[in-house]
Amino acid sequence: MARIEELGRLLRAERRKRGLSIRAAADEVGVSFNVLARVERGHLPDIDNYQRIVRWMGIAPSEFEPSETPIRPESTPEVIAHHLWLDPYLSESARQQIASVVRDMYSALARPQGVALVHLKAARTFKPAAANLLSDMLDEMRAALSKQVAK
Repeated sequence: MARIEELGRLLRAERRKRGLSIRAAADEVGVSFNVLARVERGHLPDIDNYQRIVRWMGIAPSEFEPSETPIRPESTPEVIAHHLWLDPYLSESARQQIASVVRDMYSALARPQGVALVHLKAARTFKPAAANLLSDMLDEMRAALSKQVAK
């Protein structure tokens, strides 16, 4: 059984054995050039790209032992997918299905709170509604800061 940290080295060896450039291998694997280059440099891919890469290499995902070093996934669905991958009671198919449901639900339900982008130099396009929104946001910020100072 190989350590997950060896994925990049094994990937590079397989790519060279096949005589492929990173771009050609990325096309065959079905991932971007950047993903493959990062994995070869030692970064761990997300679960979907991991499965594509190991499938292309002809290695079962279960052949890798979990990492001893903490993985810092990029998003909440990736954190959940990582934990699913570590669960010995789930089959690969079950992991994929659950991770897919989580990703779909997260993208449908997660919303950033009150984000408004305003470019103050664009005075001609700065409409009254934007000014009101900015004013409300600044009032909320002032109130929150006042509460913190009062504590």
